[in-house]
Amino acid sequence: MDREALVLRNRAMAEAFHKLPLKHQARRAALMTLAHLPMWRRRTAPTGRILLIRPDHLGDVLLTTPAIHMLRQKLPDIQIHALVGPWSAEVLAHDPAIDAVLTLEFPGFSRNPKQNIRSPYELAFHSARQLRRIGYDTAFI
Repeated sequence: MDREALVLRNRAMAEAFHKLPLKHQARRAALMTLAHLPMWRRRTAPTGRILLIRPDHLGDVLLTTPAIHMLRQKLPDIQIHALVGPWSAEVLAHDPAIDAVLTLEFPGFSRNPKQNIRSPYELAFHSARQLRRIGYDTAFI
């Protein structure tokens, strides 16, 4: 088999074996449609709060602490809140640079089975609504 034929065969096999299943294609299309919908935003006064979102595991959260301390040093009057998984909340709970630690069972990092196909999206929707009520000027992921 010559090189060109081998390349064509490998491309065909890659396309056949790496094609997304129909449910993933539908999910991706729905999320892309939602992402392009116009969102209205209320103009609010600055709150003086920053939200740090770290869905990662314990080690990744620990490696973020120097950046958090630098942020606190540069912005001493701002409130810094951290949104982390329950598995890493204790690490930041006693950190003096953090004003509040919020927890959320991030579905992609949790080992708990989904209740149904909608449950991760409902969790994201309700969590986003609660975070909007608190109000943040900036969020870092």
